[in-house]
Amino acid sequence: MIDTLSALDSIQVPGTIRSLPYRWSKDHSWKDRVMRPDPDKPDGEHGDNRVARHSTPQYQCAADRLAAASAGGCPSCVFLSE
Repeated sequence: MIDTLSALDSIQVPGTIRSLPYRWSKDHSWKDRVMRPDPDKPDGEHGDNRVARHSTPQYQCAADRLAAASAGGCPSCVFLSE
């Protein structure tokens, strides 16, 4: 993040591309460290402070539910069926 933000200050020519030494891992093991909270830590300190998950989409208001229904479903919730 620091390298990205420093580019805002140092790059003077639009379209300039700066290569960074960071690479994605070849497998998906990084997701276990990033996406799963540590069960041994208290909430708010990298513990699990997420809201409960549901197998059906949850909407903030009735208008959201109607908008999703008229669009043929909630495109953000597609992954829930996997």
